[in-house]
Formats: sequence, C-alpha cells, structure tokens
Amino acid sequence: MKEIKSKNVKNNWSTKRILALIGLVLVLGSGSFWVFSQNANKGNNLANLAGVVYGSPIISSNKVSLPLDTLKSDKLVFMDIKLDSPQQQLTYAGRVIPLADYRGGAYLPILMIYTPQGNLVSGIRVCEPCGSFSFHIVDGKLDCDRCHTQWNLETLKGISGGCQSFPPPRLSSTLANSPSVDLSSTGLRFA
Repeated sequence: MKEIKSKNVKNNWSTKRILALIGLVLVLGSGSFWVFSQNANKGNNLANLAGVVYGSPIISSNKVSLPLDTLKSDKLVFMDIKLDSPQQQLTYAGRVIPLADYRGGAYLPILMIYTPQGNLVSGIRVCEPCGSFSFHIVDGKLDCDRCHTQWNLETLKGISGGCQSFPPPRLSSTLANSPSVDLSSTGLRFA
C-alpha cells in the first residue's frame, strides 16, 4: 500500500507542476497580449487608428492648442472650435467649405495629426465633395470615412479615391510644448 500511495503522491505532484506551468504560460501570454494591444499605436506606428475628440482646447489670440502629450498619445485629434456666430460656409484656400452641414455651422471642425516622422499636420476636418467631416488613419494613410479617399499623412497629397484633390485644407501650425493651430487665416471669429 505504501508504494501505491507514494506513486499517487508523485503523480499528484507532477500534475500540480504541469497545471502550474500551464497557468504561468496563460498568465504570461495574456499579459503579453495586453501590453501589445495597449502599445499598438504608441510611438509613431500609425496603422489603423480612429480620431479622438479633444473637448478642452485652449483658444487664445486666434490660436487653438492642446497638450503635447495628448497629441503624441492620440495621434489623430479632432477639435470643434465654437464660432462667434453660425456660418453657412467658409471660403478658404480657394475652396468653399459647407460649415452649415456640420453642427449647424456653429463650429469649425479641425484635425491635428502627429505624423510618423514626428511632425504636426493640421487642417479643417472636411472632405467637401462627399460631405464628410470624419476621418480615420487606415494603413498609415488619412482615410475619409465616407468616400475612403486616402491622403499621405505627412503631405496630405492624394493617394487613392475620388476626392484626392480635396484633402482637409491645411492650417498653419506649430509643434512645441503646446502644439497650436493658427486660425487667423480663416477670417472667422470664435466664441
């Protein structure tokens, strides 16, 4: 009987070791997956990314800014800048932007992109031929959510799609401790 009990204890001990090893592998595997998924869009790797609405922009002297850490972590940031009074349209850089189609013309929709090369690209968030005010980054390119025209993130030069000549109209911006976009060229007044 002693031999049988000894074998059961040894088998039980081996089973415990195997189960502990399997548990350790599962924990490490899950932890690695979590870390990878949390860091998928960190750094300047921009594969597929949705825009993040930043609701607390700082507006001063026709410039809008946000913290550098926010831009670096979110990569594609959307901001709605409240206008002094609603506007039907905005003529800017030779283009007519239908502001009334976005939130009743009460806001100027802008975007800021922290590019893979560490630059700031900003513009009015619109693809006016198709009437879209929403974008994603898809395969490292800016992609219109309605027509799926794609533009280069660094230059906003058209790559594919029907609206290549209509990237978000560029706005002058600076990348510093507090990235900012100069809105004075729009001629609009802000609330």
